Amino acid sequence: SKILSRLDDWKIFAKTGTAQVVAIQNGQQKETEKTKQHHGLFACFAQYKEEKPLIVVFVIEHNSSSLHTVKVAARFFKKLENTYNSENIAF
Repeated sequence: SKILSRLDDWKIFAKTGTAQVVAIQNGQQKETEKTKQHHGLFACFAQYKEEKPLIVVFVIEHNSSSLHTVKVAARFFKKLENTYNSENIAF
């Protein structure tokens, strides 16, 4: 993902996907209201520099794709990176 590739010093091995909420007919999702949109998924094994590796899973309900979930994950990793660098704490 281009979004995650911008994170320097991270090793991230991930899988994205969606959990279907409604049936798709002829390649089209019939229901489009917010509560009927698919859930976005992002699961990964990640490591910043030499810190302990993490397993992280993000699920965002009713966002229609995993793109939004990946954006949230990227913000999470950036904030975690800032925490590692500023406070020098290990998780």
